[in-house]
Amino acid sequence: MRHSILRLSVLIFFMMTMETLSASTNNEKLLIEEGKVWQMLYSNVEASDIYPDYEYSYYIEGDTIVAGKDCKKLYSHNKNNDEDIIYEMAVYEEDNKVYYAPSLHYRFYILYDWGCEIGGSCSIDDTVHPESMPITIDIHEQRSITVCNITYSARKISRRAANDEEEYPSGWWIEGIGSEGGLLNTWGFESIGNHHHLIRCEADGEIIFTTSEFREAVSSLHNVASDKESHDNDAAIYDLSGKRLPKVPDKGVYIEHGKKKIGKGRGCHK
Repeated sequence: MRHSILRLSVLIFFMMTMETLSASTNNEKLLIEEGKVWQMLYSNVEASDIYPDYEYSYYIEGDTIVAGKDCKKLYSHNKNNDEDIIYEMAVYEEDNKVYYAPSLHYRFYILYDWGCEIGGSCSIDDTVHPESMPITIDIHEQRSITVCNITYSARKISRRAANDEEEYPSGWWIEGIGSEGGLLNTWGFESIGNHHHLIRCEADGEIIFTTSEFREAVSSLHNVASDKESHDNDAAIYDLSGKRLPKVPDKGVYIEHGKKKIGKGRGCHK
């Protein structure tokens, strides 16, 4: 009897450990967490005393139940007016997807899909017009990028709508943060005109992400890649037809660093 109880305890512990590891592997950094704050800037293309730029924030505080789902509450707060606090939506995270139900709605829409493979696509819903046609997000690449001494998994994405052929600029999704454009600007790029910027993200009062540092890190990665490509091209060897050669030929004329050279042949080496 004692052995049976021991085996059962070991089995339960093993199953709980595997579930924890699985959750960690699927999504190491949760997006929806109590106490998380996204500090934002609204920038008006016609900024003036009448239409000034202003800072505001999204923050998660408290629980609610919508359509039988346990959710967190997302609020917005205009920093120019302490009383201007708006309940925006209910949100929850499950199976690598983030769902939201806008206020006065009793159905859920997809905000993010972290389960999409690199080179693949996923469908999400527009946060401004959730009942319109879904938005297709193409995932182009994935990078590990360190911001505020925290390493994030970042995915380069682009957006295309189902009912148009317009090409949109690319942006980034950052695990645990949302997009570089902010939590609800899910396509992650800045459009021409009035738009919203993510300044930083905080968790329990601690700054865990800033867009300026993220963009500096991305720029550094691109510069390193460009330097490496340039170095590889400079060191490349070509024949007279312009075909790249795997190594210096034993004989004949080849081009290196833009100059013609002659292969010395095997017999010239002592």
